[in-house]
Amino acid sequence: MKIRPALLSDARAIADVHVRSWQSAYHGVVPDAYLEALSVDKREMDFREALSRGSAEMWVAEWHSEIIGWIACGASRDSDATPRVGEIEAIYASP
Repeated sequence: MKIRPALLSDARAIADVHVRSWQSAYHGVVPDAYLEALSVDKREMDFREALSRGSAEMWVAEWHSEIIGWIACGASRDSDATPRVGEIEAIYASP
């Protein structure tokens, strides 16, 4: 497995993992209509924008050149956190 910084060209694969993860993890918890309406195309656009802006640091996990997971992290939002403290904002793995 390889862990590396996410590239703009990874946006589609990141979106695919995100949508499939939601559809798997939240089946029976979130209404089916909501899960079925999730759009890889829409999420790809969102991730392209986020990666272009650099609004979050994102890393991907690859297995045999396929993205199987990703993580977004950044500075801690806690008011008392030191600059060396960060937080995981999102973490997803392919179901």
